[in-house]
Amino acid sequence: MNHFKGKELGKQIGPDQLDRNVYQPYLCQSGIVLDEEYRRLLEKMGDALWTDKGLLEAGKAFAALNTAQHEAIRKSKNNTRNFRMKALIPSVLAAWSFVAGLLSAHPARLKVHLTIPQPPKEAPDPLNAEEMASFKSYQDLDSQRGLGTRASLKDRQRMAQVFLARTIDPEATLDRKLLGRAVNQAIALRFFSKGYTV
Repeated sequence: MNHFKGKELGKQIGPDQLDRNVYQPYLCQSGIVLDEEYRRLLEKMGDALWTDKGLLEAGKAFAALNTAQHEAIRKSKNNTRNFRMKALIPSVLAAWSFVAGLLSAHPARLKVHLTIPQPPKEAPDPLNAEEMASFKSYQDLDSQRGLGTRASLKDRQRMAQVFLARTIDPEATLDRKLLGRAVNQAIALRFFSKGYTV
């Protein structure tokens, strides 16, 4: 879902506007009933959905990221399930796939996104799960459990901005500095999207 939603939007956005928008990765409803948006996508694309080259390339890249994250944490001193499974947390998965679709029309940045980020200094894993778990912005309540931990729209928006920010520099890692800049950018964009108030 998110790959195709991002892809559609990415066609409409120029390179100079990519980092000036708040993106809203979609979260499918789970349960015994098929999500309505997902059902419409299946009807619209049919079998072409499963042969889309961009989706296949993104899927392979995401699988590699998930494996790298899992293996890095398994070998570390912080071998916890939450850290191993970081890539599969709904906000992380939705945002990563949305950004992969969004960047389909921007190949240089897509190439960076589809690579596994190098772990930041002193972190064992590419997604820097420990840093994300303790992350708080100045706007977060004390009850906030970090970045990329919940399925809320706010967390999905922030994670999309993190993945997008990483693609600006091929050498960038998901360190505290990048996380802070990306989240502050998302907060500012959400604030300004509401317009000025008197």
